[in-house]
Amino acid sequence: MSDLNRCIFIGRTVHTPELSYTPSGTAISKFSLAINDTYGSGENKKESVCFLDCEIFGKGGEIFNQYVTAHGVRVGVSGKLKLDMWDDKDGNKKRKHKLLVDNFQFLQGKNESSTADKVEKSFSENPFSDSDVPF
Repeated sequence: MSDLNRCIFIGRTVHTPELSYTPSGTAISKFSLAINDTYGSGENKKESVCFLDCEIFGKGGEIFNQYVTAHGVRVGVSGKLKLDMWDDKDGNKKRKHKLLVDNFQFLQGKNESSTADKVEKSFSENPFSDSDVPF
């Protein structure tokens, strides 16, 4: 039985994806995903953010790049983790994981603002006043 290398993440794009092509003409869309996590409870509630570099090859990369035209777009991605290793200019060994995305789903529309923006907008356009509250 072989091992399993499969990851699923939901997060928001950190920047607009960068589209490039290999010498053979294969598209590569590169972007980073911010994945928020909340842990603890009550007054001890904490938040952390994990940033993950991602790459989508082929037609999927072109489609992703076409529809993600800004940062903060909420997406679901799945794929395989890959470890890149290299030596920096000083000869130090460096390593970094990235996700090779083979499947993605847009979780908000192309021109749709984030949920936080919608909530904030709905509160700012509240048609009720304090006198409308019965208590």
